Amino acid sequence: MRDVGVYSPPLAQALASAFVERGILSSDQLGVALKEQKRQGTSLEDCLLTLNFITEAALAEALSLLSGHAQANVAQALLDPALKALISREVAERYTLIPLSLEKGVLRIALSDIYNLDALDFLKSLENQTIKKIVPLLAPASEIIDAIDRYYGYELSIRGLLQEIESAQKSPHTDLESPTIRLVNAILIDAIKGRASDVHFEPEGAFTRLRYRIDGLLIQICTFHSSYWPALVVRLKVLSEMNIAESRRPQSGRMTYYSIFTLRAY
Repeated sequence: MRDVGVYSPPLAQALASAFVERGILSSDQLGVALKEQKRQGTSLEDCLLTLNFITEAALAEALSLLSGHAQANVAQALLDPALKALISREVAERYTLIPLSLEKGVLRIALSDIYNLDALDFLKSLENQTIKKIVPLLAPASEIIDAIDRYYGYELSIRGLLQEIESAQKSPHTDLESPTIRLVNAILIDAIKGRASDVHFEPEGAFTRLRYRIDGLLIQICTFHSSYWPALVVRLKVLSEMNIAESRRPQSGRMTYYSIFTLRAY
């Protein structure tokens, strides 16, 4: 059960009405939830979730409609590792929120409860000369919790992940899939932040060169051992819906990330 979501009675009633009107919740189910709420002394939305009468996604959608706040697709968001210094894991877990981006003084934050006053007060305290505006976005609590584990639990920098892969390759029992996935995500985040129009992987014998095209110029970012390249290209093919078994003929693929950024690769 979540430790947030203590909504006022009028809001809880509005949520329940929205669920019934949209056919997500029956009148009988609402009656059961109200009795359970009275028995447990908890919030109505927590009872609905505990009874499996609604999903977290449905709750987030209803809150978005009632509050006028947009939803965030946290599961597919490319999270900026630089924002770890702004919000600690402890704070993120306490308020069930996660930072998404900081661009031109606008900080976008995903949180599960847009009416959590303590969380909103904390976000207000972040405003300064760098952060001029905070935009709260709604997301299911489970998605945010999973994102917190990914975001704060692992190294996200390109060089840090290359070192992690190098260490993993020395151990025959280590799974390389997770660091490889995170390395591709880190490269995409870094390219987007740098306003790159293209990302170039250039295998050359024993090493592979990574370059971005920024303002028409190819800029070298780093080089890494070519033994990393096969796993990277498989991940890129999976994301772009290409045939991972085909390595002799050229292929065209496409990927789209839906988040606070939009990146299309062809």
